[in-house]
Amino acid sequence: MFRLCLLLSLFFATNAAFSKEKAAYSLAVNAADFIFVSGQVPVDPSTGELIQGDIETLTNQVIDNLQHVLRLNGADLNQVVSTVVYLTDIRDYDAVNQVYQQRFNFQFPPARDVIAVSDLLYNARIEISCIAYKKRH
Repeated sequence: MFRLCLLLSLFFATNAAFSKEKAAYSLAVNAADFIFVSGQVPVDPSTGELIQGDIETLTNQVIDNLQHVLRLNGADLNQVVSTVVYLTDIRDYDAVNQVYQQRFNFQFPPARDVIAVSDLLYNARIEISCIAYKKRH
């Protein structure tokens, strides 16, 4: 019971961080055997605030947030089949790629798009969305 309460509180904290403007989107959507996770930015779920730090720290927080949303939907990073990475500075690519390789450490890494953009919500430097495959029984 405690774990369920903790998961629900983390979910609502994470969801609140992305609902400042009551955006019309879901944190994640399950469709058939797939989980579509909305883009995550480096927000600390306990405070709802963007964290500060180097791009490696920010990337780790984004992937932590993805992992959290996936776990709430019964999946994990090993089930991710595709990601989209948005960077406000393409020169961050090498550092982001190093973290990405450490965190998505399995035999067949997901397909990935990396897109340089001029700006992201909340002035984030990085955002990542993903699609995971979870076979339903």
